[in-house]
Amino acid sequence: MSQITVFILVRDEPYGFSELTGMIRRQDEEGFETIAFVPPDLSKATAHMVERNFKNTRVVARDDMGGALNEAVKSAARELIVILDSAFLPSNQVWLNRLTAPLKAGDAEVVTGRLAHDLYTNWLIQNDFACDQNLVNRGGLPPFYFQFANFAAKKSVLAANPFPSSGIDDFALRWALDNSIPHRFVADAVVTHLEHISLDGFVEAYRRYGRHTRGLGKPLRESLKLFWRGIGRDAAFALSKRKPQWLFFSLYFRARQAMGFYKGSVAPQP
Repeated sequence: MSQITVFILVRDEPYGFSELTGMIRRQDEEGFETIAFVPPDLSKATAHMVERNFKNTRVVARDDMGGALNEAVKSAARELIVILDSAFLPSNQVWLNRLTAPLKAGDAEVVTGRLAHDLYTNWLIQNDFACDQNLVNRGGLPPFYFQFANFAAKKSVLAANPFPSSGIDDFALRWALDNSIPHRFVADAVVTHLEHISLDGFVEAYRRYGRHTRGLGKPLRESLKLFWRGIGRDAAFALSKRKPQWLFFSLYFRARQAMGFYKGSVAPQP
């Protein structure tokens, strides 16, 4: 019998949630348990799909997903915990097997899968994602990967290092920043965001990153670093593609990114 429990963090997006439940049912891993964590004010359409597809559900306050997960980990009968945001779709039926294989083999205690994307409208953000993926592969911590709740861990690790009391968009990043636990990156355990990631969404991720790091102590300096490093990376990438006109957008894009990080750094904690 499988020793895996999958926690599905439900967002109120009926179309995407329908796609997700279909892919979860097709996983080749046998006997795993699923638990849906749902906000108290789901629409009727999404609530109906939750009732139809999940035997086990937990109603969770929107601002305390982390606390709800901690309680679930304590009571979990199985040894391996997988957390998946319902905004993301596993790319194939072997996703769960690939994500948990290092845990089963004893080669890792925390595993991060790969985030695919459809950022076809912005090549500069595509390049940022590629750089972030390389950083994750080396054990680093870019802001995107740990905000998207697509990882697996041993129950003992999560019990010893509980999640912070934060909402669905914050708890994973905050946990990763608070805990320097080495993680294993599994490139072939892939999830795809069900919606296009806009520039506003990208900037908001850096705003949250700035808030949780508090600007690494010097928000203006770190914001300027983001700006100039981004400009340099964009210049090299644009020239390699023979698209120097992209540099005009780069100035706007990097200014937005740096300002988002700065504002998050200096804003009062919620």
